[in-house]
Amino acid sequence: HPDADAVRLKYLCIGDQSFMTDEPKSVTWHRLIEEHLPDTELILHPDARHLIARHGLYARHKIRYFHRGIVQPIAELVEADFNRPINVGVTTGSMLCIPLAIHLGCTEIYLMGFDANWLDSATASYHFYQTHEQFPEFDTLSKDARWEMYEDQLIVILREFEAHRILATRSRQIGVKIWNATGGGRLDMHPRVRYEDVVGIGAAAR
Repeated sequence: HPDADAVRLKYLCIGDQSFMTDEPKSVTWHRLIEEHLPDTELILHPDARHLIARHGLYARHKIRYFHRGIVQPIAELVEADFNRPINVGVTTGSMLCIPLAIHLGCTEIYLMGFDANWLDSATASYHFYQTHEQFPEFDTLSKDARWEMYEDQLIVILREFEAHRILATRSRQIGVKIWNATGGGRLDMHPRVRYEDVVGIGAAAR
């Protein structure tokens, strides 16, 4: 992200093993993270262990590897406990970011950039950027070859929406509020708030 240096994330979650393959573009991408986020704690897919060890990545970073459990379809069975296998979610956002916030004790969570608009267009970028220098194959749904058939894409997207519905229900059960501060997008199970108001520029703009 162009503002990575200024934002200085406390945590960065990467749940997709596609970014952990041992090839030059993956190493380059992780080197960029290492350079621009020197103080950020990383929550990574366990497949990253080999890549990090072989290339000497993140020598000064604190790294935690999450473990995947059996995904639960019932909200009451979902546990946001990173000392145990993660049993909810599909993407990094639903599988790691939201559960991590709950695990850390957050009682109000604001989602930004959770568009979930993959099906709006098969050829337009669904990211904040138009093309990725290291991973252009993930720029659009039509380029993404992680799934063989369109039906597979539909199933994965459906599971992601189900995960957010389950997280919304579970959060209410345990007294946590999740707000969607994304401008637009398709996630309608979390109450919406304006991004400008969340970051404190709404009043000045009005």
